[in-house]
Amino acid sequence: RLLLVAVLVLALTGISTALAVGTRLGDLDAFFEFFDREGNHPSIPRLIGDRAVIARGEDWAFVAWRSTRGLCTSLVFPDRRGGTICGIPVVGAPRETSGPDHQVGGGSYQGRPDEELWINGVAAANVSRVDVELADDRLLRAAVYDAPAALRLELKFFLVRTRFRLRTRRDSTSGLEVPEPPYRAFSAYDARGRLLERFDPATAP
Repeated sequence: RLLLVAVLVLALTGISTALAVGTRLGDLDAFFEFFDREGNHPSIPRLIGDRAVIARGEDWAFVAWRSTRGLCTSLVFPDRRGGTICGIPVVGAPRETSGPDHQVGGGSYQGRPDEELWINGVAAANVSRVDVELADDRLLRAAVYDAPAALRLELKFFLVRTRFRLRTRRDSTSGLEVPEPPYRAFSAYDARGRLLERFDPATAP
């Protein structure tokens, strides 16, 4: 699946390093130590250029960066917790593999079932609005951000924070309970409110 190729949800160890954009995240930038130290392995995305902070709060950051596995986005939290998605197949975004491009795409992070759900991703430059359809039938409007200048990309980024009760299903192969995706689709609209694409990762070729 397009958005499952390079999803990494990582509990990382290591010492703190500085982000290349010239702004520190305190203990949050220790999250990237894993990538910076282990980037010589072909399965690990290796940094190209600078990391750029899209948005941040007191104890979190939404970061984007070019890598050897395409454009990556990272949600970073204290104690080296967070998640990274790479190679999202959106128009204008660098990627590792060929295939169809979309107007919008992303992923999610929820550290524990009782924690907030974070949904983030990338949208094409002509996208002005992103709606996220959740598995519990809610429709949420995402915050949309222009790409930071350090990335040198004509793109948008989006972010949603919400509470969500994690659901599980029994995997037919392993027999184990596995989490279900918390979202169904992303919808991208232009500045006039016209629907550009409704992207459902579960049905994407």
